[in-house]
Amino acid sequence: MAVAAAKDAASDEQLLAGCRFPAWARYVVCLVAGLLAGFFLALPQLRFELSNERFHRTSLRNGAAALLDDTGAGSSLYDSSAERACPAFIDMLVRAALGPWANVTAVDVEAAAASMRGEAGIDALVREGQVYILHEQKGFQTRNAAAKLMLWTVSQLGLGNITARFAIDTQDRPHSPPAPDVPLDAPLSARYPGGALMSYSRKAGGGDILIPEWGYLSWPEMQQGSWRDKHASILAAGAASPWANRTAVALFAGSQLGNEMRVRAEALALRSPHLMTFTSGVSNEDQCGHKYLVYLEGGGPGGGAFSSRLKYLLLCGSTVLIPSGPQGPWLEWFVPALQPGVHYVPFREDVADLGDVIASLQRNDTAAERIGAAGRDVARDLLSPQSAMCFLRDLIREYATRQMGPPPLPPDAALVPVQESLLVPPA
Repeated sequence: MAVAAAKDAASDEQLLAGCRFPAWARYVVCLVAGLLAGFFLALPQLRFELSNERFHRTSLRNGAAALLDDTGAGSSLYDSSAERACPAFIDMLVRAALGPWANVTAVDVEAAAASMRGEAGIDALVREGQVYILHEQKGFQTRNAAAKLMLWTVSQLGLGNITARFAIDTQDRPHSPPAPDVPLDAPLSARYPGGALMSYSRKAGGGDILIPEWGYLSWPEMQQGSWRDKHASILAAGAASPWANRTAVALFAGSQLGNEMRVRAEALALRSPHLMTFTSGVSNEDQCGHKYLVYLEGGGPGGGAFSSRLKYLLLCGSTVLIPSGPQGPWLEWFVPALQPGVHYVPFREDVADLGDVIASLQRNDTAAERIGAAGRDVARDLLSPQSAMCFLRDLIREYATRQMGPPPLPPDAALVPVQESLLVPPA
């Protein structure tokens, strides 16, 4: 029996030896199996991301369609539209948004395009009313797509027979600060080496040209629909919250982010809950239930970025508190229309006086209500979807008049119409 078992074992060993693959073959089989396993494991996430991308782009297109419905322009990508008038006060904001750029040279245009290429955004050309995309640097979320849709929207409002090239940075931080130790009478190209770059914010003295941010179409990543609907919804929530019924405690509803300004504000809320609440997960509409709403700058631990929440806060009719340092508050395109003490209440950027400012508002309820109402009235008219797009249209027109000579084009530039660019996301 033992001999027979040994023979069977030897026979099985010979069979297994005959079936063994060379080492390189086993390696290839393992590699292919690993790749296939990874693909099938990643497939559900890939499908989710593709579905998300389609949903987000659809939300942005719906926001653009809502704008065009409100302004009366054609809703087809290829429709043309007649001249659309804009409110008279837009002219003042356009001049303020252009900042120091009385003239824009070829050097300034190229410098702005170079700044954008190192970050995120688009390099665009307007020619005879049509918008073309020369280059695109992939950005965060769907902000590039939003910027392109806004450009297409204003082209439908009627840009006229102008020629202009400009770069748009789609990040939260300004990228054309003044160069240190450069005299004020130096050429603009020396004072602002970042060029005539269009951005969503700047500090006083900066060279960024201010334009409306992505939220004026939609913010799909935050599950927000069109700005037209959001604008109306927050106004309605404010109207449904009588001042006397609102909570007399300041509210900041957002993430801490490790941002120093927010860390200090959170510490105040923990130390003095009768003055301030620092929390998250509160809708824009529900924030209207507080008498005082606090605006804090964005960005991570280093700060140094605007937050797009200001337009939402103002619409509530609550008193909005805004940090203001030596350079004033963060400037967005509409902020020059706001006056401290009239439309909002300033506090120090180091947050040292925020508690005292809130306590003062609690003691002066009538003044606080008046300031909140004044801020809401400006936001209601100025931050409407139509006004924001009128501003962008007139800004591009004025920018074109300040551009000295034909704008330079990259030697390898491919003029892709913006509507075609929207069909293909950047690599």
